[in-house]
Amino acid sequence: MKEYSWVWVFKKDGVSTVSAVFSSLENADNWIKFNKLTSMLTKMPIDIGGYDWCIENNEPMLEHYHYQKGVR
Repeated sequence: MKEYSWVWVFKKDGVSTVSAVFSSLENADNWIKFNKLTSMLTKMPIDIGGYDWCIENNEPMLEHYHYQKGVR
């Protein structure tokens, strides 16, 4: 199985563009909590589409977390 690098992508509800990208879950989580944001944070592989990674690894979805006013 190929090794991939990863980033954490935050996309705010109702916004069509990505709001932020982080190198670690800890950094993303702290930023979301500090700003009391509501939305979803997704761990995304670099240099491959999320759908393709899921198919290649027989996974139903990418790791992700939902936040409500900064709380996971």
